[in-house]
Amino acid sequence: MKNPTKRLWLFNHYAQKLSERGGLARHHALSEHLASNGWGVTIIAASTEHPSGRKRFSGFWKPRLDKEQSCDFFWIPSVEYNGNGWRRMANMALFSVRCLLPGTFRHLPKPDVILGSSPHPVAAAIGALYAKKHRVPFVYEIRDLWPDVLVAMKRLRRDSFVAKLLYRLERSLVESADLVVTLAPNTSVYMERRGLHCPKLIWLSNGVDVERFDPAPPQEAHTFTLMYFGAHGGANGLDTVVRAMKLLEDDPPSGHLPVMLRLVGDGPNKPQLEALANELGLKNIVFEPSIPKTDIPRLASQADAFVFSLIDAPMFEFGISPNKLFEYMAAARPILLSCRASNDPVTASQSGLVIPPESPTALAGAIRTLIALPRQERIAMGQRARAYSSQHFSLQSIASALDRELSALIARSEVS
Repeated sequence: MKNPTKRLWLFNHYAQKLSERGGLARHHALSEHLASNGWGVTIIAASTEHPSGRKRFSGFWKPRLDKEQSCDFFWIPSVEYNGNGWRRMANMALFSVRCLLPGTFRHLPKPDVILGSSPHPVAAAIGALYAKKHRVPFVYEIRDLWPDVLVAMKRLRRDSFVAKLLYRLERSLVESADLVVTLAPNTSVYMERRGLHCPKLIWLSNGVDVERFDPAPPQEAHTFTLMYFGAHGGANGLDTVVRAMKLLEDDPPSGHLPVMLRLVGDGPNKPQLEALANELGLKNIVFEPSIPKTDIPRLASQADAFVFSLIDAPMFEFGISPNKLFEYMAAARPILLSCRASNDPVTASQSGLVIPPESPTALAGAIRTLIALPRQERIAMGQRARAYSSQHFSLQSIASALDRELSALIARSEVS
């Protein structure tokens, strides 16, 4: 960062560098564009990678500052974990306690604005506390609707004590923020239903640096490569994709290329998915580890088409904003969208086929339909996907909008 004129502290427990494996590098990617507009960004995150739970460095007591070209990462030491058990809860608790210890951030330059992001809401609440301490504007970024996401996945009862506490925290964050940023396009509907009032709410989707992806059509081969890269979690519904591949293996598309599915990534459900594939005796699926964000364009160029899957859950009625879907589109490949959400970029861009969620039969049928299309039609689908992502999900445009909003907050706070 060269002589920034504005400083942003960004609290995101699970933030990642673009060079790391996983899909949580939104804020590092945004910082590359914010830096060109005079911002000095410090991303405050846990020392453990997510979802693997591995430590980034061996030290346990002292935070570590890593300087990147576009931002600084301030890693708060915490404990390793695996999956969604008690160690992950301990990781969240220790991160929170460490952030609140006196003097933790004394060596960081004073912020002009603080953004708290909600992969979980406690980290965002810590951001709100420090914004109050430094008397600067607070921005609340809603990534997941806590605790509704846990209620929808049946990990938490709506009337439980913990849920009630989280709903109170949600209300406090929304109503105390100077600005609420939401990734899902229809979160305002959720706010109305919950009776939540905020001074200002804006939609800033996830996005993609389209120019990093090669739009060249896939090379012709003896196998049709279907690909998924991203988290292997409970919400992703990848068991549906595995079972669809079983149907295709039992009854291959006659007269067409054999299909191979590459599942790239990590997450708590990956062992169960591998076990399911073994139980079904599948030979048309390859499980691969996650890769750094910077390697995604190279990986994406190896696909003939992508599959995007989610479970059938009410939380998606407020919309979806998945990084991987926009990366699929930027790679200029057709997409099979297996989900039910209030927004549908695939239909809007005419870039693939949409099928109901949690239906292996419907997904297998869609795969057959896609393979049967003329190659030129699949290429045209991909080109429409890329054009749509460039027009609507450009990371540069999203960062410019965020810059305008944050700069306006600072200007108003200086006047008052």
